[in-house]
Amino acid sequence: MKTKHVLRNLLILIVSAVVIGTGIESYFELKNQDRKNTDSVNAYSNIQGKTWDKAEQTLHNAGIKTDGRSYDLQDINEEPLPTPTNVQSSKYIVKKVTTKNRTKPVITLHIDVPATITGENWEEAQDALNEKAYQHDDYQLQDTSGSLLTLQTNDKPSLYTVKTINNNEVPATIVLHVDIPDNLNGQSWDNARNMLTAQGYNTDVYKLIDTNSNLLHISLFDAENWKVKQVDNTTAVTNITLESNPANIAPENAPQQEQQTTSPPSGSTASQPQTPQQPRFQSQPQRPSQDPGPKPSDQGKVHRGAFCTPEGATGHSDRDSDILTCRMARKGGRLRWMN
Repeated sequence: MKTKHVLRNLLILIVSAVVIGTGIESYFELKNQDRKNTDSVNAYSNIQGKTWDKAEQTLHNAGIKTDGRSYDLQDINEEPLPTPTNVQSSKYIVKKVTTKNRTKPVITLHIDVPATITGENWEEAQDALNEKAYQHDDYQLQDTSGSLLTLQTNDKPSLYTVKTINNNEVPATIVLHVDIPDNLNGQSWDNARNMLTAQGYNTDVYKLIDTNSNLLHISLFDAENWKVKQVDNTTAVTNITLESNPANIAPENAPQQEQQTTSPPSGSTASQPQTPQQPRFQSQPQRPSQDPGPKPSDQGKVHRGAFCTPEGATGHSDRDSDILTCRMARKGGRLRWMN
């Protein structure tokens, strides 16, 4: 009897130990699972705003498989998105992570165009995007009226300025505009037109209007009789307002002078020659020399990277306080405004 009693107590102790051990193991498993869940939630919260390559690394470090089974990817239009390639992963940005009411987290990605190219000319901006492996289908170009823009082979990228970037569309939108330099104000249209032509601007990127907003068509022979009053770069095609240039308008014709005659001396039989009649119109006075505009040493406000003339001219940057010089660029062999 005594032996049976001992064996029974021993069995009870063994069963109790097993139960307690199992409970402890289950407790620690639950705690470990809770920690993993917490790490996962934190990982998904921490990837917002990161590029996808860095976001994947964060998820991997939190124990989340990055084979595409643990989450779903979509674009900002909520369309399914395949897993980005290695080249694309550094361009995609995590815009949002949705975990509530979902069987799997949903990660929203978008290829953002960097805002740092705003204000640059398109040639420089393209170089910056190419260095970061951006391709033409990663963005679309628009003019300031919202119309899609396709640059032709004869268009000069350096004349286009990046005005705004919209990363809330698929693909992202880059708005370009050909800004006419405002240092033309006050110059005769003859001077201004020559300067624009020398810098590569064609007549498709601007139109001439008078002070009443009427469209103007100025002939080459009449160009010096107009001067630039204002340049408006806020319209899709820049408006250049011209006004008459009084310095180059001929004065009114002088009135006809009365014929002057002299009476012959008394008793003279020979008729005296009549004083010759003055010409009907006085000869037109010589026009004053044409306003040469700003001196080569001071071209006013200029845009860094734009074409320029003549070599050695200086100007003030339209973006900061730098003094820019018109000199030969290493790339392309053209005169450009440079530091």
